[in-house]
Amino acid sequence: MWTLGLSMEYDASAALAKDGRLVAAISEERLSRKKGHWGYPWRAASECLRIAGIRREDIDVFSVSLNKFPACYFRKPGWFEEWNERWHRTRRRIKGRPEEVTVTMSHFLREVRSRGLVLSDLFNWVRFRDDGFVKAKVRFVDHHYAHAHSAIHFSGFDEALVMTVDCVGDCCVQDEMEAHTPESIFLQNLVPLSHTTSLWQEGRLRRLCVTDLNGSPGSFYGSVTEALGFISPRHEGKVTGLAAWGKDPSLDAPFRKTFRLSDDRTHFVSDQIWHGSGNISEARKAVIRKSMQGHSRENVSGSAQRILEEAIVGHAQWALRKTGMRALAVSGGVFGNVKLNQRLMELPEVNRLFVFPAMSDAGLAVAAAQIAAESSKLKVSSSRMEHVYLGPEYGSETIEKILKEAELQLGRGVATINVPQNRIVGRHMIKPDGIHAHFLQQTEIPLLFFVRILVIVPVEVQP
Repeated sequence: MWTLGLSMEYDASAALAKDGRLVAAISEERLSRKKGHWGYPWRAASECLRIAGIRREDIDVFSVSLNKFPACYFRKPGWFEEWNERWHRTRRRIKGRPEEVTVTMSHFLREVRSRGLVLSDLFNWVRFRDDGFVKAKVRFVDHHYAHAHSAIHFSGFDEALVMTVDCVGDCCVQDEMEAHTPESIFLQNLVPLSHTTSLWQEGRLRRLCVTDLNGSPGSFYGSVTEALGFISPRHEGKVTGLAAWGKDPSLDAPFRKTFRLSDDRTHFVSDQIWHGSGNISEARKAVIRKSMQGHSRENVSGSAQRILEEAIVGHAQWALRKTGMRALAVSGGVFGNVKLNQRLMELPEVNRLFVFPAMSDAGLAVAAAQIAAESSKLKVSSSRMEHVYLGPEYGSETIEKILKEAELQLGRGVATINVPQNRIVGRHMIKPDGIHAHFLQQTEIPLLFFVRILVIVPVEVQP
């Protein structure tokens, strides 16, 4: 059985599994050349199919991680909205723009219910089949269960504590381990969660603790990122880097008012909720911006990093002691923070730590493909991840062609190369005295810990 998994949040990605075994996975940004690509990852999906040597007609399950879905496969609940969407769709097609627009499922479900309609009646099966998915079933997967699933599935752990932490993602109040049909997702109450802690034992995940958007760790760190003039969710790593130089703790106390561990240590909280704010994220940003006035970027970053570590490490330590687990598996965008991961590894309660390589929402596509297979009663076992090379491979002929198109010129001095914008340059860029850059195997699954070798040889360039 072929299952196609898709994620359409930041770092939109696609993954393909055969009977639950991962065959291909690639991020849309690798093909669109747009960093952190949002939207329907149709290029990545097509590339996964090409790698596997199959077509859309062969797909058995089209599985999407909440909270986005391709807008083209839903009719609008009102005639005016449907007419407007068709006009914009035609306009995009005339301009040569790809069909990448998505709907937010939680918002769409509320609108459908308010009009007394049923979600399955609005699904455009004709368009879906015409696009080549002639036999595919449609499934929806809980956001944080997808994060947790990928963390534990590839860890190789028999039992473990599993933590997922990000900004926010829509989750099911009940039946979170199911791959939902359009009929069953319509009956679900979707809630925005930013953290879950689960116990993995005897082949099942049991959710123990959760945090909603109000206490979101990702929103807190992202708010600091934006307040410093960077772009969230792209530049949080800059804050982590600056944090190493921030030693002044004077901002720790005011930052704790925007994010901290609850008194019972089960979840994360923020003072802003008690002020009746209609938008908790904007209220948090306002407090952070006011507090950081007159402080250096380094000290702002240092306090943000300390508060993040204090809360998450504190919760992890409490949960490990409560459950008696000695292995910890984690996923979610916040675990792209390598300093936080180091603190977790240093806990005396942790013997083994596994961080899923595609910890951001890019990794949701992998879980969506596998959860759909499991829900179809296929036995999918947990196994250690041996490698991350699941994208397209660029062979010698392709590399040679690209280098010729890039007008590579070699001489006895410096090797110069004129690379057109948005051009992939491949496996070897050769200098007369050795390898300048080396591309390893296939492109890797979307991840923040890159596998590349770059050898920089400084030379004196004559004017």
